[in-house]
Amino acid sequence: QSTYDGKVLAIPFGGLSGCDIFYNKIIFAEVGVEVPETIDDLEAVCDKLIEAGYVPFALANGSKWTGSMYYMYLVARHSGNEEFDAAYTQEGSFTSDAFIWAGNKIQDWVKKGYFPDGVNSLSTDDGQDKALLYDNTCAMMLHGSWQVSGIRADNQEWYDENIGVFRFPEDSEAAAKGVPQDVEIGTAIGNGFSFNCWNADGSVDQTKLDACYVLATQYFNDDAYNQRQLDNGTIPSIKGFENTIDDANMKVVADIFFNASNVQLWYDQYLPASVTEVHKNCMTELFGLQKTPEEIGQEQDAAMKASLAE
Repeated sequence: QSTYDGKVLAIPFGGLSGCDIFYNKIIFAEVGVEVPETIDDLEAVCDKLIEAGYVPFALANGSKWTGSMYYMYLVARHSGNEEFDAAYTQEGSFTSDAFIWAGNKIQDWVKKGYFPDGVNSLSTDDGQDKALLYDNTCAMMLHGSWQVSGIRADNQEWYDENIGVFRFPEDSEAAAKGVPQDVEIGTAIGNGFSFNCWNADGSVDQTKLDACYVLATQYFNDDAYNQRQLDNGTIPSIKGFENTIDDANMKVVADIFFNASNVQLWYDQYLPASVTEVHKNCMTELFGLQKTPEEIGQEQDAAMKASLAE
């Protein structure tokens, strides 16, 4: 995410924030279900949870980007990154197979009751999704790994006893066709820093260059800095750092993301700003059953075409 056209244009700083499914281990044991490995398995788990009186997923989609996490992962599992990359350049479309499949799957899950009532009116900024985990209304929550630090801060004992994490399950049919299943969703690096070390006359300011070299090579490797990353629920994006993690759930996140073939940045950060707003509104329409996957695909195509033209 810090390269373009084969050239490194920025030094990566900040930690990795992976998107995974948090689940209540005690509820899973009570209902008698295992961690699902495929999307079919996940749906079977959700159906059993509903039978036992639980809502499967704690989702607060009033924030819109929270619903996008499901959309992104379903697209990635069905097509790797191929169809999203094509839609981004408009050599393809947001109405291609993977996007329609993902949209239909989400709307099917809405109709089956996999999400809370009034899902579009709940806000993750107010912790309303976490609250549904805390009171045992919901058994799972797809979210960023920063939630680890938030849940631990709320109640370390409850977190240790109840919360586990697993990667978004695979699409077995797509896998059988050779579609890679190790594309993950999240932030591979927190920031990319570029340094301007030129003088006005076009010469290099060696003092600035030396200072930037020190910053680039030493700051990211500083123990205190990296501990702050872990305390904030992110993992320093440094090979080998996963071996220093103590938290069992963060170890799972690190294992998943350090072994990913690609980490697709969240659509709402990767897409142009004008397209992001359309995309997020589409998530409201999708989860609210207001428009079909084809219709929101057309909306996103139109926004992407306009952005590329501009």
